[in-house]
Amino acid sequence: MLAHIPRNYEEDKQSISDFLRTFNKIDANGNKHFVYSEQLTNVANREQTAIYIALDDVSEYSDELATAIESNASRYQKLFAECVDKLLPDFRTVDLVPQDVLDIFIDHRIRMEQRIMAEDTGDVPADFGRGRPQNVDIEEIRSRFPPELLRRFEVYFCGRTDGKPISVRSVLAGSIGHLIQVRGIVTRATEVKPLISIATYTCNRCGAETYQEITNPTFMPLSLCGTVTCKNAGPGGGGRLHLQTRGSKFAKFQEIRIQELSDQVSTF
Repeated sequence: MLAHIPRNYEEDKQSISDFLRTFNKIDANGNKHFVYSEQLTNVANREQTAIYIALDDVSEYSDELATAIESNASRYQKLFAECVDKLLPDFRTVDLVPQDVLDIFIDHRIRMEQRIMAEDTGDVPADFGRGRPQNVDIEEIRSRFPPELLRRFEVYFCGRTDGKPISVRSVLAGSIGHLIQVRGIVTRATEVKPLISIATYTCNRCGAETYQEITNPTFMPLSLCGTVTCKNAGPGGGGRLHLQTRGSKFAKFQEIRIQELSDQVSTF
């Protein structure tokens, strides 16, 4: 049995970025159609909120990469999202303005961070409400926020068209983490509900913000502030965290239940 060889994720990220930028198909007129560059442009301009990655395309680019995605879909979903984050500024063709509550919240926080950094360097505009400091690294400020909070898109993988769907009873523990295709009949579907993915808290003592990444349908909210100021306040002197729903990020969530088709049920 061959030993498992760890993947070099940094090399994979380079391959993913190159795939997203350069992968193309030739249309009936002989013109190149850059499939994912167009999606990146739409996402960068807020005209699209999801990027669909076809494993048929990935396999055409690198069958090894496509197989790795099928074996560890969750990890590669994050890698694709990180690559898209870095590529989006190069594909933006319009100036964006805050569009919703979360946009306004983030824009306000970035402006406040800019002001704090600008005060340290003496570069505060006369009318800060209309202008922004010029000598402030905006990317450094954005790096202080969780990438998932700033991200306004989702990454979805589409299975290979020649992939063979399996039955429900064939989904075993070894399938966890893999990208699989299942045949079955949907017996129940819940309503689409908001599912929190990034929880934002504010301390009632020091005013600092704390972010919590949520990866499960249920979670335990944080209660104690972990900043140095509150930790050094002594027993009982630390602040309490309060959840800020307007500054938190929610995703659409729906749960479905499926059962086997009649032709998949074993008869004895």
